[in-house]
Formats: sequence, C-alpha cells, structure tokens
Amino acid sequence: MTIEEKPTRVKKVVGILIAMLVVAGSASAIWYQNAEVKLGTISVPGFADWIIRGKADYTAVYVAPAVSKIQKIQNLICITEDEALMQELDKLPVYKKWVIITPDGNLSAETFKLLGLSKANTILILEGGKQAWDSQVLASSISGLSLSAEEAAELNKVRPYFNESAVKAAVAAPVVRPVSVSSAPDTDFEESEEEEGC
Repeated sequence: MTIEEKPTRVKKVVGILIAMLVVAGSASAIWYQNAEVKLGTISVPGFADWIIRGKADYTAVYVAPAVSKIQKIQNLICITEDEALMQELDKLPVYKKWVIITPDGNLSAETFKLLGLSKANTILILEGGKQAWDSQVLASSISGLSLSAEEAAELNKVRPYFNESAVKAAVAAPVVRPVSVSSAPDTDFEESEEEEGC
C-alpha cells in the first residue's frame, strides 16, 4: 500500500461512519415523531397509592385558569391555562408519565389539543381533578360520598397517609384478627431460651 492510498482509505471509513450516524440519527427522529401519545385516566386512590409508594416515574401537573395549591402532593408543578401553556409543557420531562390535575377533572378543548401536540409519552388525567382529591383524600369524612364498598375500601387504605382524621377513624375501627390467632393464650407453651430471627 502506498502512502497516497492511506488517506483515501481513512476518508472512506470516516465517510461511512458519518453516513451511519446520519442514518441512525434520522431514523430515531422519525421513530420519535411517529410515537403515539398514550392518554388515559388515573383514579384518586391509584394516584394516592403512587405517592405513598414513592413512585418517581411521573410528574404531577396542575393545569387551571388560576393557580392554587393542592395539599399533600409533593413536587406539584402548577401551570396556568394561557398562551404560554405549550411553552410550559415543553419544559416538562418527556421520559416521565404526566399526571394532569385540573380543577374538576375536565380538560378544555385547547388544553386537550396542546397535550396531544406535546412530546410526552404517557398522559394521565386525574379522575375528578382537584375536587375529587379534596373530597376523597383530604376531607375529614367520606361518608357523604356516593361510593361503592370497593371504592370506599380503596380510599380507606390511602386516606390515613394524608389525613389525620382518617388515621383516628382507622384506629377506632374494630380490629379483625386472623383465624389462626387464638383468643386465649396457650398455657401448654413453654418459652425457650433460644432467640428467633436471623
């Protein structure tokens, strides 16, 4: 191989590598543009359970005409429904699910359109919005709500984590013991000196 052939061969290899990068980059851009946005809903008890479990794969966003705080939702991002809504949505992390909270669980036509144009992969609307959160999680009692037994049981599992009065109600409820636990102590059992555990 002569000295003149080496630069030509290097140029060819570099050219091939650049071509591969361009093709790979354009293919990933096309894939991303064709990705469909998954739009759905999440229930109040389901969202509360995510908070309790410390899930970190979502971003909670409150979208309303006027911004107000929602209690007991950490790291909530508040965005007003105005001309800058799309710019604010573009600042949100696209690799996380977006949980959209509105005052009443309904989206305006313009907000719905902008969410569809956003870069998010998954968008979940909180069922009932801020009103449902306040009445189901933060209210002192859920007895006035028209809930099925299953819905009430789901709420009673999560409410004590957000509401002190729910903790008191849970403590006042009778304790149901498993069948395997006897009510009277077993007198035939002798304590051994060995400790249980690891």
